[in-house]
Amino acid sequence: MITATVADDREVVGSANDDQAPPLTMDQARRLVALLNLGLTR
Repeated sequence: MITATVADDREVVGSANDDQAPPLTMDQARRLVALLNLGLTR
């Protein structure tokens, strides 16, 4: 379930980046990556 959610978020972020390039998207992506890394490490 987590992987699917991440994939969805990534797709949404990509579309938003194409339309508009808000800095919040990058911040959210970094946070998601960090959370994923922590989850995978644990």
